[in-house]
Amino acid sequence: MNAVPIILGFVGKNGKWLLLVLLILLAWYFLKPYLRRIFGGVPDDAPYFIGGGDILASFYNLRSNKANTLYKTLKKSSFANDGRCAALKEANGWNDNQLILIHNQFKNKYGTTLFNMLNDIYGDDCGLTDFGFFDSQLKDRLSTLGLV
Repeated sequence: MNAVPIILGFVGKNGKWLLLVLLILLAWYFLKPYLRRIFGGVPDDAPYFIGGGDILASFYNLRSNKANTLYKTLKKSSFANDGRCAALKEANGWNDNQLILIHNQFKNKYGTTLFNMLNDIYGDDCGLTDFGFFDSQLKDRLSTLGLV
């Protein structure tokens, strides 16, 4: 028995409902971070403060890429991850206002805070040669700035 006519018949008969379900799933996938923000799942943007350091235009223009790099490296498992150590080292080198900018970009884009993502990982994956504990240092800085 050939299954193709059965599948085509089912899709032809229920096509509008399947399309509606597909559109709802796509909308949910793309709007999930915004819905969390609307319903209070994500805190408001943190304000910058005087004396926290300058944000140069070149850094501001790369904010989305920097947040994306952090998200990708923190999301992957430590076995398949490369770049987590470098990303955390770079993040620890940012001044306070740069860290606030990336924190705001991160939470608005991904619907979770950088601090929460750091709580979900175990170590900075820098290996035996570099025990920097960069994840703990970054969590401490975020806590000091009130970005938890």
